[in-house]
Amino acid sequence: MTKETIELILNQSWSTLLLAACGYVAYYIANVGMRDHHKPADITFSILVFAFVAAFAFYFSRWVLDLSLAVSSGITFLFAMIGRFVESAWAASL
Repeated sequence: MTKETIELILNQSWSTLLLAACGYVAYYIANVGMRDHHKPADITFSILVFAFVAAFAFYFSRWVLDLSLAVSSGITFLFAMIGRFVESAWAASL
């Protein structure tokens, strides 16, 4: 990565960076041990899907439940773990 790219990434709002980080961690949780065949596009869009879940959980927990960012991150990680469990159960049934 170039210096300009890193500066562009770091100049985003804290919520954007945090949602991207939550998306990556949730992707990692959901796909640990199974990432060998993933292409960069698969990884990017998976991270974006989990970041969307993190954004939804963040705004829901902030405005409806009046809870913190840690709770919304936990909701996202729980979503990733449930997805991993469902995917594993589905793969075992084949």
